[in-house]
Amino acid sequence: MGPFVRLTDGKITLAIRDMQLPFHSVASVTVAIRTLPAASGKPAEAQVRLDAVHIGLVPVPRAKVLGALHQRLKEIAPVIRQTLARYAGSRYAAAQTPQVLKYIQHAMKGRPFPLTLPAGGRILQLTRIAIEARHTSASGKIVPARIILVLKQIPA
Repeated sequence: MGPFVRLTDGKITLAIRDMQLPFHSVASVTVAIRTLPAASGKPAEAQVRLDAVHIGLVPVPRAKVLGALHQRLKEIAPVIRQTLARYAGSRYAAAQTPQVLKYIQHAMKGRPFPLTLPAGGRILQLTRIAIEARHTSASGKIVPARIILVLKQIPA
């Protein structure tokens, strides 16, 4: 059984059956994501919150999960750097990896973080992140679950 992703309003749940867990349980994590309203003249910010972690039906304390993730940040850094290098070049990856790690640390503490990153001599800003569950529109059409990202270029 492969990974499972479920989108509900404002939340993403990732789950997988782990054959190494007792009874081959399903491990799941639910993360809440929202865009915070931007103050006048300031960039929009996002807030990510670890909403729930379960092994089977048993909840796992969030502090335990966040502590383990915090200990592994040094292992995560090379993966982030490689991913950024693949898509944006090694110079960009070297410059931006510390900033992305800082954003991850803010997210782990539930603190807002800016949605602005330089890219190719431009400054790009996510102005909205929305996660929508499957729903029926006013016209009766079924709209599949989706993640909406609104991106704009801002003057440098």
